[in-house]
Amino acid sequence: MSTLPKLNSDYKYEMTLPVSGTKHSYRPYLVREEKALLMANESEERTAMALAMRDTLEACVEAADVSQMPLADMEYAFAQVRARSAGEALTLREVECTECGDKHRVQIDLLTATATKSEYGPETEIELQENWVLTLKWPTLDTAINAPEGTSQVDSAFAMISEMLVGLRTPDGSWDFSDVSPEERNDFIDSMNSSQLQKIREYTEAMPYCKVDINFTCTSCSAENEIELRGIENFFG
Repeated sequence: MSTLPKLNSDYKYEMTLPVSGTKHSYRPYLVREEKALLMANESEERTAMALAMRDTLEACVEAADVSQMPLADMEYAFAQVRARSAGEALTLREVECTECGDKHRVQIDLLTATATKSEYGPETEIELQENWVLTLKWPTLDTAINAPEGTSQVDSAFAMISEMLVGLRTPDGSWDFSDVSPEERNDFIDSMNSSQLQKIREYTEAMPYCKVDINFTCTSCSAENEIELRGIENFFG
């Protein structure tokens, strides 16, 4: 008896990632991937959700190095796969009116997701002080996976900065942060002054991100709302 054929294994769609500009074929996720996503969503653990998204995109997107994608590309790719898998329209709960705070159920079209632009590149040099040049890179999905769980927002922000460090060049030599321990990375960040840290913050705040624009009229106060929805957790469910 011949082996039973598998359903839905072909890559049916194409997308162009907005940050890298690379084109990829992709398919909707299947039951096995959906089960993993549902379990991760129920756990409400950031690492579990990141791992489930990575595994889903690796299975569904052809020739994509998912772990090293800029986060905006990863979010965009997930929105496209999610839209083709479970329907383009996603109903959200408790979207607040910007005027009165009343909560509404609205629908978004995941295929309208876009990514913002940045004045910086995926890897950028920043001069911390005279002849001290720090190289930074945008965080990837691996950054989210490697970041410690159960930390405060401040700890999470500094953990992300640590993962973004690439290299340091000074009059005394050069260092590759891949050879530097996490403890040394943290000590280096702690040795910065406020203006030096602000340069890094400006880079992180200007990073591209994936978004979907929502427009709705509040049924309570009649205010017209234009909301920018961002954050992969909003495209997850």
